[in-house]
Amino acid sequence: MTESKKEALAQFHRKNILQAAQTLFAQKSFAGTTMDEIATLSQYSKATIYVYFKSKEEILQHLTYSSMQKLYEHLHKAITENTSFFECFKSLCYELVSYYQREPLYFELSQKTINSDDVSKETPQAVKDTGNAVRMINSDIAFFLQNGIDAGIVHSNLKLLPATFWLWGSITGIIRLAFQKEMYILRAMEMTKIEFLDYNFKLILQGLLKPEIENLYDKTKCTCPAL
Repeated sequence: MTESKKEALAQFHRKNILQAAQTLFAQKSFAGTTMDEIATLSQYSKATIYVYFKSKEEILQHLTYSSMQKLYEHLHKAITENTSFFECFKSLCYELVSYYQREPLYFELSQKTINSDDVSKETPQAVKDTGNAVRMINSDIAFFLQNGIDAGIVHSNLKLLPATFWLWGSITGIIRLAFQKEMYILRAMEMTKIEFLDYNFKLILQGLLKPEIENLYDKTKCTCPAL
């Protein structure tokens, strides 16, 4: 068998194992899933799984990278294909809402600090790749903010790197609150999840904008996905 065929077969086996693990992590959580269960669902022996992955943690690293790469592609499209700064902002916010709905486990993992410079020969490739995906997301958000500055919409004295981290943390934090405290928000604030999200996204945006143009946000066409 040629090397290319061997690698194609190995990729096929890795894909099957990763799909089984992803299903189990979604159903039972990462901590609640065992390698034996992954072996059973993927229909491989546990010994075979260890040929392709050293541990359950390594499987999670590969799945995290795959998820972050897909998130980058969605956010990149939202940022580059919307010509309006305000539509771009809303699209960015609600792409992250959709990400939480699709993959809450990886959404939570995305909140952890990944120091993409803290790598060595021992750092797993999937971790390096995830760090690179994070850098690309940060770069796109900084690009979005710079566009706002250049257009005279965003405060000109904004420091891009701190603002990028603040924007990411603010949007994702509000999304987590909206989903995890939905019933409290409804009872205490008399707001639906969608109303809470849109209200707070607007507050976040107001922290970026010059005062004279804040009202333009309400005129944008981008809307919340079905929740």
